[in-house]
Amino acid sequence: MYLKHFSLNHMPFDLLPDPRFLYCGPSHDTALTCLRYGIESGAGFTVITGDIGAGKTTLIRSILNELTGEFVVGLTTNTHKDFGTLLEWILLSFGLDYKGKSDMERYELLASFFVECYANNQRVVVIIDEAQNLEPDELEKLRVISNLNADHHRIVQIILSGQPEFRDTLRLPQLRQFAQRVTVDFHINPLPMEEVGNYVNHRMQVSGAEQRVFSDKAIERIGAYTGGVPRLINILCNNALVYAYGYQLNIVDEETLNSVIADTKDISMLAFERPKDS
Repeated sequence: MYLKHFSLNHMPFDLLPDPRFLYCGPSHDTALTCLRYGIESGAGFTVITGDIGAGKTTLIRSILNELTGEFVVGLTTNTHKDFGTLLEWILLSFGLDYKGKSDMERYELLASFFVECYANNQRVVVIIDEAQNLEPDELEKLRVISNLNADHHRIVQIILSGQPEFRDTLRLPQLRQFAQRVTVDFHINPLPMEEVGNYVNHRMQVSGAEQRVFSDKAIERIGAYTGGVPRLINILCNNALVYAYGYQLNIVDEETLNSVIADTKDISMLAFERPKDS
């Protein structure tokens, strides 16, 4: 509704993980470097964690766009046991038919696929998002899959992305062997306050904005209220643009932000505690 008013081509603060809008603050830039290093170095396991809304999935989508035809990638985002086993989802991510097969047959099917890709000089990358939902027994199955790598030949690489509690899971005694195989491990922090304005302006520019829409005071308010969490910034900024459009304002000022915050004070922002108002 506000696109024409602000001369925008796209929704600047859509919650979909669109790599076009990726803004690499210090922590996100390091995370992206770690992902690239993990892939280029042939790391067996790469682990990236971050709080809800930190931008992990957007980073994953961004790295996917960089991978050439040399790579065969399977992306799995369903990690709840209620929706099927991890092995089933991995097979599905590669377009392999897992139905009507035992776990052993599924494992053999996956192993044959990996070996075939290796024979064709293709590198296999398994990416698992929402890894915090994985039970220890499912992670142990991943370790078994990684055993397909022999000697100096890396047949499959595995990237796991999840919320901070995933790191606690990896510290469990029964996962000691798994944890020892993690080559790259990084945790994404929220944007520092001095980067919030750059983040907001970047997304506006990608959407077609030719001039700044959010005032400096508004940016300060956004940073203080969201704690630098990208998803919360997106929610607040989107609502602020709606309000500004309703008020027929060309600039989102601090007063507009205060109105948005006042009206959403009792609303949980995407099911986790909102930073205290300051």
